[in-house]
Amino acid sequence: MKRLARKLKFPILLLLITVTFNWKLLLSGQYTCLDGTDNLYQVIPWLQVQAVQWHGGHFPLWDPHLWAGQPLVGQVQPGTLNPVNWILFSMPFKDGFIQIPVLHWYWVSIQFLAVLFCYGLCRDLRLSQLASIIGGCSIWVGRLCGNNRMGSDDVERSAVASDPQVPAPCVA
Repeated sequence: MKRLARKLKFPILLLLITVTFNWKLLLSGQYTCLDGTDNLYQVIPWLQVQAVQWHGGHFPLWDPHLWAGQPLVGQVQPGTLNPVNWILFSMPFKDGFIQIPVLHWYWVSIQFLAVLFCYGLCRDLRLSQLASIIGGCSIWVGRLCGNNRMGSDDVERSAVASDPQVPAPCVA
């Protein structure tokens, strides 16, 4: 039991860091990360179609709403074969739709997995625990400073610029 606790100590720490970093999104109910046009008009509808099929007892193979229909399994973006998505698809609906807080937790869980896998890579490279934690958390620097944010319009840049968690060089 002590060995398991010792192994899970740092992944739990990384989870706490991830949740703490995203506390406004997860715990306040006043913010969202789903307002980008790609998310709003493409990603969320894909997830919704798949979740409806999942709740209907079918594995989501086909999206009937695009063109004359389109296979979901043959594409990477909808994530039909991603087990993390299966957890999302299994969550209860509200008024027939995926709940917004559930989507927020889903998004943060993907961030956590990125942090955890980057931490694991650093450990495989035989870096120290502290260096691996910093390496795992550095994924946020790339997300915040690069073009890999949830959108890149001026409104979001100004919102990020006013966030005290974002280092000043990342806002330029």
